[in-house]
Amino acid sequence: MLNENDHLHQLLRLVFPVEIIEHFTIQKIDVVNGTVQVHLYEKLNDTDHILRTSADFSPVIVLEDFPLRDKNLRLHLHQRKRREGQPDFLSQNRQVIADGNCLTEAFAQFIRKNEHIRMSSTEMNTVIKARQQYQRLMDYCNELEQEKGTLVDEIDRLKKQLTEFRGKQ
Repeated sequence: MLNENDHLHQLLRLVFPVEIIEHFTIQKIDVVNGTVQVHLYEKLNDTDHILRTSADFSPVIVLEDFPLRDKNLRLHLHQRKRREGQPDFLSQNRQVIADGNCLTEAFAQFIRKNEHIRMSSTEMNTVIKARQQYQRLMDYCNELEQEKGTLVDEIDRLKKQLTEFRGKQ
């Protein structure tokens, strides 16, 4: 009989690309504006090509994968820095990412198979970039809305002080 960790590992292998689960550990999961953000950090292996003196990671690579429960899914892959000239995980495992895309290969194949969503790699990247821009704009609008609330509170406070000041004169 499998223990709980074994069941969890089985579930992860069904949800995420197997190659990623074998080489990365999940460090953080956030749900932001309807998007599940999963931060995966490369496991430390006893290999010579990983810099042992540094816990530094290369710039994060963000992949879009199949949605989960009607939420977009983004996998943030944090790869360990390598010695000069040594290939990283994704270079050695090109089947994980679709050529010319920031989608997992399985997700890109799924999209291509659907008649109503046939797109070239360039078109898919354009859609992804537009979605990312939209998300940034929505985040900015939310920030402005919060600032607006703060400014309204400050104006109300100043009006009250002015009224009190006029009442004393």
